[in-house]
Amino acid sequence: MIKRWWGEVRDYVASPQGVPDRVSDSIRDEIAFHLTETAARQAELGVSADEARRSAVERFGDVTGVIRECAADSAETHSRWHRRHLALTALLIAGAAALGAWSYRALNAPPWVGDGDLVGQVVDEMGKPISGAHVLAVVKTWPQQAFRQLAYTAITGADGMYHIENVYPLDEKYAVQIAVIADERLLKSNYIDPRDGQLDPVDFKLQRTTPLAVRFESSAGQPAVGVHVFPFARIDTSGQRHAVYFCSAAPIVRESNAEGRVALPYFAPGDRAALYIRQATGEWETHNASIDDSGEVVVRLPDST
Repeated sequence: MIKRWWGEVRDYVASPQGVPDRVSDSIRDEIAFHLTETAARQAELGVSADEARRSAVERFGDVTGVIRECAADSAETHSRWHRRHLALTALLIAGAAALGAWSYRALNAPPWVGDGDLVGQVVDEMGKPISGAHVLAVVKTWPQQAFRQLAYTAITGADGMYHIENVYPLDEKYAVQIAVIADERLLKSNYIDPRDGQLDPVDFKLQRTTPLAVRFESSAGQPAVGVHVFPFARIDTSGQRHAVYFCSAAPIVRESNAEGRVALPYFAPGDRAALYIRQATGEWETHNASIDDSGEVVVRLPDST
């Protein structure tokens, strides 16, 4: 089922609506990631695979419609002329009044302003505040039966507190994904299922971990310089998954140095890591690695095309 959804995303991205490649990639990754994460949580509770997938669809809503609405909503950042062009193209492609009405409603939806705040504190094992931690939040809402996903970031202060104002509606359904990352601390995240009303403070306790470097090599074994990377997911020894949404990851993207190395001290020995990697002339790709106690992960990159 997930494979089919990915196919639908690719088909939509390939349409003449001209959504930028970067935005299209983000839409594709985020929707597949969200559905997979929701199904995985259900499976962890003992739900069968088929039932978990059905539950993910029910929680998320109309998948096909969401794909269209995500792309249409992302296109709103273009000029007014281009938005009208996208709407017209969508109508011509669809060839159906229902789909045309859906696209028109998404493109002309009134600006959404949330009035709920995200607050919380990040501390260490002893309960002491951690300052300078990156808080990466993604808020999902369903205004007028469409779907919107917006990313917000913050950095904790001296008291370990973060406060992101006006990011979700108090009287409508919303869901929140928050990841927290700090140097030599384990990456942690928390997903709050769709709900409404005021959200309680979301606190994090980050355990210390050992330094970890990723070393990138070319296919010839030479240091690969200028490779961009960020930690996409950490799966600990108990199977619990902590993840960073692609659209919120900009503050934590790192670049390999002259030795092909980049520090990513966010994992513990025994963890499984998923890294998002992009060479200078390539696209973002996922690389999976097992973390041992050597303090280093070596990634041999294929020749870029």
